[in-house]
Amino acid sequence: MAISLNILLLINFGWKQEQFAKKVERPMHFIIITYVLTIAIIPLVSETYNPLCGTCFLNVIWDTCSTKDEGELCIVRGNEQVQGTVFIILIASSLFALIFCTVAMVWVYLHVRRQE
Repeated sequence: MAISLNILLLINFGWKQEQFAKKVERPMHFIIITYVLTIAIIPLVSETYNPLCGTCFLNVIWDTCSTKDEGELCIVRGNEQVQGTVFIILIASSLFALIFCTVAMVWVYLHVRRQE
């Protein structure tokens, strides 16, 4: 997304690279780093990273309960709410990035095409 935004501002709006660096680059890096750290740390704190097929993944470990009826399962490690929320955030942000990059690059394409 950052590169798409950079190209869009440079080509369509006539920004200089120095102008982009001063106005957009620092806030953009802050947002990216904050987002990534938040998405990584929340499942870590809630112990939602668990082994799944040889990798660490956002999943919940279930096992039989000693306090409930036989056959019922309890969560041994993890949090279903955190797992679901993080999945929704990841899917929504992926779709947003896909739509933003597509629109930005089509806009750049149309702008360049009009100049020919």
